[in-house]
Amino acid sequence: MSEERRPTKAAYIPHPMGTMEDLALGQSWSPYINMAESGNSLVIVAELPGVAVEDVALEVKSDMLVLRGHKGDPEQTEKRRYYCMERSRGSFYREIILPFVIDIAGAKAVLQDGLLEITLKRMEDRRGRLHRIPIQKSE
Repeated sequence: MSEERRPTKAAYIPHPMGTMEDLALGQSWSPYINMAESGNSLVIVAELPGVAVEDVALEVKSDMLVLRGHKGDPEQTEKRRYYCMERSRGSFYREIILPFVIDIAGAKAVLQDGLLEITLKRMEDRRGRLHRIPIQKSE
């Protein structure tokens, strides 16, 4: 009998919307993204409809970009009894493994029309290049 294989943590990719229990309780979800290389930059676009810029945080931890925040319930003037509630709400969290080393000083992010566009510049690879060290004359 063959041994049961379990996926490693790196192979496990949770569904962006979280579990059904999370959604029902309005807890956590993960935004959908597109990630592409453009020239010497990495461009990541995350879908964040209805999320205010002050409710989003971006962090870089070693080789990972962390996107986190909160999407509240829309204000309602009257109470409603829902038959179906599929729109995501509550806290969101997404870790994105970066395919190369980035220059954090060149990073920028813009939230417009429910899309967060993150542009990360590739760090210039300095390995293997010749660097001359100037020598000064002692006095």
